[in-house]
Amino acid sequence: MADTASATPTTPTGTASSAPTAPIADNVQPLGTDGVQPCVPHTHTSPTITQLLKNLSLTNILHWNKQIEADNDARSAKTLNNALDPVSHPQPGSEVASLITIDPEDLARLRVPSFFASVCDFIYSSLVRHLADEELKEKEEKKRKDDDILAEDARVSKRQCMDGSNHVERVVGEPIPIEFPQSLYDTELCVAVPLPFFLTQNLWFLVDEASTLPTVKSNPAPSETKGTYILNIEKLSNHFGKELTLTCSQWSEAAANMWSFQILRDKSGSEGEHATWFEKHFNFFNMLNKRDELYDTWKVMELESCQDHHSCHLKFSATDYDKALGLTEESHNLTHKLRKELQDFVNSSQMATGRPQGPPYQANGSFSQRVPP
Repeated sequence: MADTASATPTTPTGTASSAPTAPIADNVQPLGTDGVQPCVPHTHTSPTITQLLKNLSLTNILHWNKQIEADNDARSAKTLNNALDPVSHPQPGSEVASLITIDPEDLARLRVPSFFASVCDFIYSSLVRHLADEELKEKEEKKRKDDDILAEDARVSKRQCMDGSNHVERVVGEPIPIEFPQSLYDTELCVAVPLPFFLTQNLWFLVDEASTLPTVKSNPAPSETKGTYILNIEKLSNHFGKELTLTCSQWSEAAANMWSFQILRDKSGSEGEHATWFEKHFNFFNMLNKRDELYDTWKVMELESCQDHHSCHLKFSATDYDKALGLTEESHNLTHKLRKELQDFVNSSQMATGRPQGPPYQANGSFSQRVPP
């Protein structure tokens, strides 16, 4: 760095002046033993001058160095012009002058913002470059040390990663409490999570296999710029089972778990309108007199009600549910009657022709126009 050059004469970095072809005069520096003309000091011209330069204050040193650097730039420009156009610029620039040395203590003070501001009028480009290089070097060294520390911390954290403070007591006869995984919350914000996902064994699967579950990236929310990774419902449904595949007892188990999940999502807890809707919805079907017997009939209605609530945010209406259930039961009774009449007709035809009776006729017990997923 030029500003840290020794107070004694240093080798110039500019282009040497052209040597005369005539015999060396008395006032001309003789050539060295290697045939090259030695550099002529421009700044440190004598030991006395060198000592006087050392005794200058920092402000004076900066003032002198700024002027020396400007003169050196002019010399370099003159040399360049001579190389580009020797006719218009017959003389190259003389050798550059060395800068006055700045003590390390003063260099350290210049890195203090308040001190630097007090002498900023005398700062020159090579000094700024030197200070910047030193700062970058320190930052790189600090980053390297921090990376080494972080790498070591990461290795230790991967080894010492178990915490027994989260152990829970097992109560005989009581189910182990389930902590719903974050993936369920993230997915429910984007799409409705199917009921089979809330079977207890499937919830434990989501917890145990959290790091290897299939996921997809959702579209960004209206107030966001990036999407988030959510559970791949289609792939996991092949493992958990799709909607309407649960038995009545499985439905009761999954409904209770989903209700607990929705309570945690409600800002007001179990008393909030969101949680209350799921409580009323599931209890409506859970309290039916012929719940198990009519399950294959009302399960479609139950799914459609959930889908309508998720899509349109419909409020719970016991009157609407009673009407829908009445229509569902009528469809069930009509289907049962038609199936019985068709079976009787088939049996009578077989008896008339002497053919053996076939198995009872099987028909779908629902006339719902909505196609379940």
